[in-house]
Amino acid sequence: MAGVRLGLIAVWLVALALVTGPLGWFCRAGSPVIEGLARRTCRFLLAVLRIRVQVLGRPGPEQTARLVVANHVSWIDILVLGSLEPLCFLAKREVGLWPIIGTFARLKGAVFVDRTRRRSIPAANAAMADRLRTGRSVVLFPEGTTHDGTQRGRFLTSHLACLRDRSRLEPSLDASEVQAVALAYSDPVASWIGDASLLPHLWAVASGRGFACAVVFGAPMTVRPGYDRKALGRDLQSQMEVLVSRGSTLNAVGRVRTEHEPSPAEIGGPVFGAMKTEIQDRM
Repeated sequence: MAGVRLGLIAVWLVALALVTGPLGWFCRAGSPVIEGLARRTCRFLLAVLRIRVQVLGRPGPEQTARLVVANHVSWIDILVLGSLEPLCFLAKREVGLWPIIGTFARLKGAVFVDRTRRRSIPAANAAMADRLRTGRSVVLFPEGTTHDGTQRGRFLTSHLACLRDRSRLEPSLDASEVQAVALAYSDPVASWIGDASLLPHLWAVASGRGFACAVVFGAPMTVRPGYDRKALGRDLQSQMEVLVSRGSTLNAVGRVRTEHEPSPAEIGGPVFGAMKTEIQDRM
């Protein structure tokens, strides 16, 4: 069955490649058409891999661009978060070189950074600030690389400076929104550690019995101009520890159910499903 699942994924990616080429000519990055296709793609791939998404809390309003700060466990994180709402990601430079995926990431408005060169950070921060200025929410993985979900990596705060860059772009802006979100998986097979090869890990996931990913949203934080980047990083890291613990507990007791109710689709546009979460919390 793993071969069948990977075959379905391959067919979808080939079809995606055929579609994204023309879309790049006619649609701007992050357009509703692109976002709708991205959301459908994420949900399709999660369904094929039998990954169930459970949600506690809710994202901030789509009308408000915010910096989403998440822990990083796997490439699956991008599918999970991308299935819930329109987002663009800060990604390592190598992702932009991947066939099909790199092209699609650029159409989604991804920002690429060379993690081996600190000199690339200011340009990446400026690009993130520009995404926020234009109303796009941006996902930052401050650990910089993936970890197994049981241990946290070093929490890097250099990209939190993008909020200061945004303040320079928008002098009239009173504050920016930052929201922590934690991802916790019910099966260790989800972890994609460090520089591990993608295809063997994809095969391991496709060969398994499926698993759940608990997504726990914290309350959005208001960050004023002149904030202390290091202090903000400490606050977010402390909040992340609590959210990851809640996610692990939810996976253990299985008391969160998420229902996606798609709204009627406009021709040529996306279907942004309304998300309802039922919580039976006896912790």
